[in-house]
Amino acid sequence: MNETEQEAAIKELIDILKDIHKSKCEPYNWTNYIKSQIQDYYKETKKYFSTEEQKLIEQLFTYYDKYLKNNKFAFIHNDLHFDNIIKNDKNLYLIDFNNAMTAPIDYEFRLLYRCKNEPWKWANSEMNPFQKPEDYKNIDTYIKKYYKEFADIKYIDERMIIYSILDNMRLLTRFDNNELKESVVNYTQKLLKLN
Repeated sequence: MNETEQEAAIKELIDILKDIHKSKCEPYNWTNYIKSQIQDYYKETKKYFSTEEQKLIEQLFTYYDKYLKNNKFAFIHNDLHFDNIIKNDKNLYLIDFNNAMTAPIDYEFRLLYRCKNEPWKWANSEMNPFQKPEDYKNIDTYIKKYYKEFADIKYIDERMIIYSILDNMRLLTRFDNNELKESVVNYTQKLLKLN
């Protein structure tokens, strides 16, 4: 797709998601939910980090309350990446609602945000070699442009960093992978610099 087609596809996707997100949902303590998951994954993976890295990760726990409050809860797809989007000449469709859940609307977009830097992680194996970060460079701009409620969320960039830490920690519990470890450390340092 060229840039115009990409923007149009994101707008179409946002229109579908807005309909899904209209559902009324019971809120819960999102900060505790995310923080406890990260802390649990950290306990399992702590051995992979140096003493200095451990201090940074543990220091970051104190900022989660600040960044993860003020949530608008909705029913979300929760597995929004390009293998779960079908686009033809006429329409765009979402598939695979196996991971659907009630969560703040920004959580819906965490995987698309990560496509800016690591698009090959979210494509099937046949398409991996064709994934280029520059094809996704404006994805967050388009999401914010067409989803005002999302754009208005305070600390959106910080929240996306926290979600990236969570996802990488989760994977690190399953795979002893240096790239995942470095990613957790890099995201931690990035978020600490914003404070």
